[in-house]
Amino acid sequence: MSTEHPTRAGPSKRLTVLSQAERLALYGLPDFDAFQRAEYFALTGPERALAERRRGSAAQLHCMLQIGYFKAKRAFFSLSAPTMPAEDVAFLVERYFPADPVTFRPVTPYEQYSQRTEIAKLFGYRLWSAMDLPALIEAAASLARRDVTPVFVLIELLAFLSAGKIIRPGYTTLQSIIGDALAAERQRLERPIEVGLDTAPRAALRNLLARDDTLSELAALKQDGEHQDLWGFQAAAADVSVVLSLASPGCQRSNIDRSVPSSVRVRVAAAGGHRVWSIASADAWRSAC
Repeated sequence: MSTEHPTRAGPSKRLTVLSQAERLALYGLPDFDAFQRAEYFALTGPERALAERRRGSAAQLHCMLQIGYFKAKRAFFSLSAPTMPAEDVAFLVERYFPADPVTFRPVTPYEQYSQRTEIAKLFGYRLWSAMDLPALIEAAASLARRDVTPVFVLIELLAFLSAGKIIRPGYTTLQSIIGDALAAERQRLERPIEVGLDTAPRAALRNLLARDDTLSELAALKQDGEHQDLWGFQAAAADVSVVLSLASPGCQRSNIDRSVPSSVRVRVAAAGGHRVWSIASADAWRSAC
């Protein structure tokens, strides 16, 4: 997955979760070599019977292509003549239509939906529907509390869908779900700052959180608290100074709810030793030197 920091979605811009190459790998047509082509288009009895129930050779060929691609990627594709790999079509025609000069042609939307439904059922899956949206939104919100890296949330959502045998929705749907979850988590973290901090430290921490990669780096620290040199602090001295100033004894702590458990731990290499500061929901801290 891409190591570049994701961009934050604006009012008319979706969150960038995957690079173009990663998106193609996940949602693009499989690019079979000769061995893979023979493997995925070797249809079992039930698979071939499903295809041969379609009306007409063209619909049967289309169904065979969808079956092979589904076995490879557990996804369906809108197949069109300009984008179809000629080698895949030639392989199927030679193997399953030796006496029929069938050519690839797109099918009607109804036929496409019918094929997808039956193929999914054959493999124990079901198509994504709007009824699955609330569960996926809830899962994304929970994941964002663990790690706000967009790719992490995406991978876990794909695993969630796979475990439920649900065909994954389109990329833009997942973009919207993940973007909304991360925005909500950012607001959740910012809300206690408004209540628990005075003006100066609040502004300093807001400047730190305004960076798109800050929450991702905090998540990395949260997940790997045993490492002493996390977050590349030597290369980010400005950010360290903000964290240290917020955690310094001079900060006002009178309004902090000390009963809130620590949710993020930041280890800072400073002054010849390591100091550990705990930030509870981004609004409370305690020295643990």
